[in-house]
Amino acid sequence: MIKDNRERLFELMNRVAKMPNNVSYLLMSDENKIINESLDEIDMSQFSDMQYSCMNIDELKNYLNKILNNYSLSSSKRVKSTLLIHNKIIQKKDNDIDVQKFIDDITQLPKQIISTGNAKMIKSSTENSYTITIGLPAFKGIAYDIERKNFIVVHTCPGAGNCVKCCYARKGRYVLLPNIFLKQTRILNLLLNNPEGFKEQLKKEIKNFGSKKELINKRMLFRWNDSGDFFTKKYFDIAREIMKELQDEGFDVKPYAHTKVADIYNSNRLSSDFSGSLKTDAPDFIIAFSVDANKKEFNKVDLTNAKTSEIVPRKYFDDLFLKSNGKYFDVNSKGELIFKDSDGLDELKRRIATEFNVNINSLLSHEELLRTPEADKPIYNVIVHSKGETDLSTQRPDVLRTFFLIH
Repeated sequence: MIKDNRERLFELMNRVAKMPNNVSYLLMSDENKIINESLDEIDMSQFSDMQYSCMNIDELKNYLNKILNNYSLSSSKRVKSTLLIHNKIIQKKDNDIDVQKFIDDITQLPKQIISTGNAKMIKSSTENSYTITIGLPAFKGIAYDIERKNFIVVHTCPGAGNCVKCCYARKGRYVLLPNIFLKQTRILNLLLNNPEGFKEQLKKEIKNFGSKKELINKRMLFRWNDSGDFFTKKYFDIAREIMKELQDEGFDVKPYAHTKVADIYNSNRLSSDFSGSLKTDAPDFIIAFSVDANKKEFNKVDLTNAKTSEIVPRKYFDDLFLKSNGKYFDVNSKGELIFKDSDGLDELKRRIATEFNVNINSLLSHEELLRTPEADKPIYNVIVHSKGETDLSTQRPDVLRTFFLIH
């Protein structure tokens, strides 16, 4: 049978480039190949500071097969990786990984970028405010460069340190539900392949959400990156532009974020009396530096009067809270941990003050912070349970250090 000219051409191209024959379809463009027209190519000049590695087709197939094989192995024998891909979106065709289906899935436009977030975000909403958020793949995500026909593994948390081991966004529903993986991965692909399209869609969603009748007179608290981080300056620039444009259009929006990227924090940190805030790139952007960042990022931040978030290891509070079965902490109707004794909070404050070298008189519980009027300078340090409490300490500029209990 005589092959058509196009098929013959790509076969010859494969031979010259020493490419496997089964990837020639990636270079073809026809009506049967679906690629999102809203995506173009990743302009690396806009993301020159991005940390990433390339992955070819064979490497992708090998990796996806390992993920599928994991589910037939005991937990001790499973391949563990920093790049999480949900097994339910991996499909096979003719007993081989269906790469085109995988591409189609991750390059679809996200149905919605914004979210009401996790339980902490939902509880951060009040009578006078509401909280919405955006999330990216935690630590690493996969993107497809449509123009170059290439996969890249993006370090979405380039400043991450030991926090990877206990990262909540790499556990629970984030990894159990395939739709969360797809949503976050599609957001990443849109951001990289079409940053202007990403900005337009995100801004439109925020405006539509904030224009709801029941929300019009409330303050919008926008949490950037309930998973992931400002992994490239271009991404932060887009965030800053969106927030400024919304404020100029009359929206009462207050953006905030945690970051482990020192340059992002340093260029936007508030001075100790707030007077220097107007000199920052984003004067209304409240940013806390996560001190569990890697050594390179950590060493670039002067922690004197810095707004930070810190993880308190379980050993400092494990014996203070009720555990009915001896392993998992009990919680009350609000989802908060329950102290064994009436002096449990005082003892917790003493331990944190000693271990983290902080004035015990400045330490507040989350409940105490709720009852405390906002000060005109950063003077408080707050202890937050990782369940049942809100993002208030991060949102408030009068809070210096937030101590998150890990469990």
